[in-house]
Amino acid sequence: MGQPGQSLRRVGWGLAALLLLAGCTLSGADRPDKAATAQAITPTASPLAASAATPAPEPSKAADDYREAVRLMHWDRAVDLLLALPEAEREPPEVQLALGRAALGAGRHAAAVKALEGLDARLPAAREEIQHWYAEAAAVAGPHEQAARLLESYPKVVDKLAAARAWQRAGALGKARQVADAAVKLAERTRRQDDEAEAHFVRAEIAEAKKEIAVAATDYRWFVTHATGDPRVRGAIAAIDRMKGALTPVERAEALAETADHDNLTSTLEVIADLAKKHPKDAVPLALAKARAVYKVRDYRAARDAYDAAAALPSGFAAEAKYYAARAAARTGDQDDALARYADISRRYPKNAWAERAAYRHAELLLVMGRFGPAADAWASYSSRFGKGKSALDARYGRAVALLSAGEAKKARPLLAGLRDDADHWRDASNLRHLEALAALQSGDKAGATKIWLELLEERPLTWAALAARARLASIEHAPLPPAMAAGKATPVSPLPIGLPAGPALLASVGLDQSAEARLAMMEQEAAQPFVGRESEALCEMYGRLSTAGWRFKAGVRAVPLEQLMRPPSSDERWAWECVYPRPFAEQVRAAEERHKLPAGLVHAVMRQESAFRTTAVSPVGARGLMQLMPTTASRAADELGQHIVPDEVTRPDLNISLGAFYLGKLLEGFKGSLPLTVAAYNAGPHAVRNWLVGGRDGIDLWVARIPYRETRHYVERVLANFARYQWLAGGAEAVTPLDLAIPEGTSIGDDAY
Repeated sequence: MGQPGQSLRRVGWGLAALLLLAGCTLSGADRPDKAATAQAITPTASPLAASAATPAPEPSKAADDYREAVRLMHWDRAVDLLLALPEAEREPPEVQLALGRAALGAGRHAAAVKALEGLDARLPAAREEIQHWYAEAAAVAGPHEQAARLLESYPKVVDKLAAARAWQRAGALGKARQVADAAVKLAERTRRQDDEAEAHFVRAEIAEAKKEIAVAATDYRWFVTHATGDPRVRGAIAAIDRMKGALTPVERAEALAETADHDNLTSTLEVIADLAKKHPKDAVPLALAKARAVYKVRDYRAARDAYDAAAALPSGFAAEAKYYAARAAARTGDQDDALARYADISRRYPKNAWAERAAYRHAELLLVMGRFGPAADAWASYSSRFGKGKSALDARYGRAVALLSAGEAKKARPLLAGLRDDADHWRDASNLRHLEALAALQSGDKAGATKIWLELLEERPLTWAALAARARLASIEHAPLPPAMAAGKATPVSPLPIGLPAGPALLASVGLDQSAEARLAMMEQEAAQPFVGRESEALCEMYGRLSTAGWRFKAGVRAVPLEQLMRPPSSDERWAWECVYPRPFAEQVRAAEERHKLPAGLVHAVMRQESAFRTTAVSPVGARGLMQLMPTTASRAADELGQHIVPDEVTRPDLNISLGAFYLGKLLEGFKGSLPLTVAAYNAGPHAVRNWLVGGRDGIDLWVARIPYRETRHYVERVLANFARYQWLAGGAEAVTPLDLAIPEGTSIGDDAY
């Protein structure tokens, strides 16, 4: 992180990155009102903030509606509202700009071409965006050759692939193949796996259309063996078969297993069974593929049996198959069976890498089950056998937490102190200090515990460790109880006369905030230059004029040092906190939190951790949007709300926020109002959290420390720290909800929970 007010370096992105971002959505920040948006075009402090176009007629109420629909990426609605405008209101170039972008987003490519054609000359402030959107639309609707030449000139893989498709539609298969070749080479150089997969897939389809069977079959085979889990893999397999290409039985089975779901499981198992009959020499990997397919659809009992069957075959894969059978057994809820299986693997294959994994899982499962003494012994055994393994530090942590949970605080305390000294991140060190203080209290050293907790409150306020420390101080009736964070100093603040530069201002004036944000990101140094000594503040304020916050958050993280976030901000520093803790789509979030009875600030706290406010964020496992919803979760939540959605809609900010808030509310109700349990379940799933509650109920802070997934443990700590800071920004120390150490009894999470 840099220092506030430092000169900002120009973001090192090429023009194509801007254009790509302009066509996508980067999310989140303080949503401006309509008047502020309209005024953004007017020049204020900077000569850059110049009016970009001729004034449009006085807008009707529908104009406000279309701008809001555009902001929310509700493209179909935006197009309908724009087309419903009186003709005089639809003629200005700014309105045509909105219509063209909305039509492109809605897949109405011919309408987009019509609206955007020649518009770059009328709106030079948005020339780059218009040209790129026009090329995207024309690549589908025509003129294809013109679109292909435009897209081919951009340096990004995605644009070159769009150009290749456009040449293909134009009937120029030779040129399409040439551009696809360039895209494949570029993707291989940049080593972006998604780009490589897409490039090979597009080239395969073009080569097949061109009757270049060998090239097509080779690319399809690359896609099948590298694009793990992509649903198009099955179509690629069919293409290989159609062209009589080469695909080994094991490659076929493994690809089908990785794309298995409830709808295709039966046919997948039939194919694998047929392959096993025809290729007995591949019996073991085919048996493992069968088990993997069943595991993928979460039929864990069947998966356990399938892995057992694979383990019974003579091969060198028995330890691996037994390990996954144990994992499946644990997922069925039969923990004793899983424990016995892990112990058997560790004993039977003492020098095998799977023995180390099994020993680790054995200790971990004992901890989760609340068998703390045996867990501590199991961690110690693991460390003695595999002390130099990749999980050595986690094993030390597991043993310390097990001892603390077992009431062996005197043994746990030095272990926690040693871990704290070895921690490579301040957050881990703070959390370990809190646990060390808890061990001190349980050992009878109340003064030592109190000293550590007071230091955490002073040094790391509003972090998870500080929230837990304050709760523990309250539990021992320490007085006076320090505030969650003191009030900041009141200092004179001279407001900056901020206006958006012409390009971003034009785009924002018609609701294209995501594109405005991307354009501003390309000109940060130029935009902030007039505000000498306050460049970072100016930039954060500019981004704050938009309804998005992805780049505002990035600017804040880049400019605001950690130390500044560990003390109350003075009046002239508050901008820094609001930049790092922005409130994107504030109106939609507020309405969703009220509707689903969530505490104010929780949705933004989750959003910050899930997506960093990027509306188009997609995780490696397929979670999407601001709230990172898995497709199944989004679909089931929508069903409960009586809504019908299609997958492409899930990233739409208002829908994503609504479904995410509904799901959070459902979890909060099921876990009896416990925020730590709710947040853990949002990350790891409600069934996992229900299983973790089998152990002790010795305080929510110690329960969080025992969460077996490091990712989920850190997730809970960070989200609740985010939540505390959003509360503090909204109302000061009194607004921060104290952490409740009690773990609720009788949660209502049933087997049908999702």
